[in-house]
Amino acid sequence: MDNVEVAALQKELEKYVLGLVTNHGEAQGSLHLIHKGNHLVWKGAYRDGYFALRMADPTHYRAGEWLSAGQEYLLLKDLEQVLLAVPRPHCMIYDFKQPFLMMEWVDGTPLNGFKETREGHFDAVARAIGTLASQTAITPERLPFIPRVSGVREWGNVTRYFRLLDACRRMPQRDVAMWAARIFPIVARVHYVLSKYRAAFRGAPWCFHHDGLHAGNVFIREDKSVVFLDWDKVSYRKNPVFTLARFASSLYPYGRIPAEVFLRLVRVFSEAFGGYDLWPMRHMAACMLLERLCADLVYGPWDFARNPANRGKKMPDSMHAALEMRLFGVRNLLADA
Repeated sequence: MDNVEVAALQKELEKYVLGLVTNHGEAQGSLHLIHKGNHLVWKGAYRDGYFALRMADPTHYRAGEWLSAGQEYLLLKDLEQVLLAVPRPHCMIYDFKQPFLMMEWVDGTPLNGFKETREGHFDAVARAIGTLASQTAITPERLPFIPRVSGVREWGNVTRYFRLLDACRRMPQRDVAMWAARIFPIVARVHYVLSKYRAAFRGAPWCFHHDGLHAGNVFIREDKSVVFLDWDKVSYRKNPVFTLARFASSLYPYGRIPAEVFLRLVRVFSEAFGGYDLWPMRHMAACMLLERLCADLVYGPWDFARNPANRGKKMPDSMHAALEMRLFGVRNLLADA
């Protein structure tokens, strides 16, 4: 939806929501758009306080990849019952032109909003991720709309990266082809390392995951409790560390998390997860982090090359610099593998 369409929708929403949350028709309150993407998110301020309103953007939303607002509501209700770090869902509205979810407005600070004290919250987040992975209330049988149910497929992911790099090498942009040629042997090495440690995943339990967890949607309340936002991408995998690796890759520029910080995250996560030896967990988490950083490296030139708006253009200098840093980070991880 473009800005004009969103503004018109917001006016309709304001009238509609005003009738739901105010007493005796008092014309108090407002909506402020705070996010525009696959979902539209508003902050509502009305007589009874603040709330968040989430609505899928039909022009960006891809069914089967993201949960609908109604599915997210059902998921949050179940997660709330097992006392996990989620915003409280208030209600689901279906009789507006586009269904939307009204939920708790989380007062807190995103993890990437902290500076000197940021690392002091890492243990609490790792513990919350461990609790999430170990819970048993969320299953495909209980919530069959979970979009991805898979075993450990990261080796298949790397095979796809080879195909993407092959396509990049055939692109007319010389800089894209050059980067594809540089990245290709790194991806081959990543594939070898993941295959080498495949045994670490044998016997791994099936776990529910927040697929989009990163430092921007992890909020810390004043009481130091942790809340995870944006539950529109989830999965169920034979892999306990998928969410942890996604989170760890977001903490430092270009995914270059210090080894001592990463190992501490894994240790705290393992304690919360319970019943699993630390060494296999370390191997699994390192494999997932390596795969995640490899994906970021490959999708840089691929996303640039496939965008029709970039046809005939050169990659910007900032992108070259970012790819150099990412390449350096993956090589460092490979050196320790």
